[in-house]
Amino acid sequence: AGLCTAYDPTRALCATDHFYLEVPFTACNFVKRNVFSFAGPSLFNVLPCSVRSSSSLAIFKQCLKTHLFIQNF
Repeated sequence: AGLCTAYDPTRALCATDHFYLEVPFTACNFVKRNVFSFAGPSLFNVLPCSVRSSSSLAIFKQCLKTHLFIQNF
């Protein structure tokens, strides 16, 4: 099993085509929220759909860099 899995809702939702990752349930424990299996999907899911749905790793990196640059400057 990988560290991140695609979100597969049990019901038909309008957000099923937005490429979300499943965020595992965790108690409100500070340590658990800092592990990659929770922090990685949580941060990925807040990215714009245009970044998340990139067709390749190179395009994803380019879109992410552009998004972060626009957000911070």
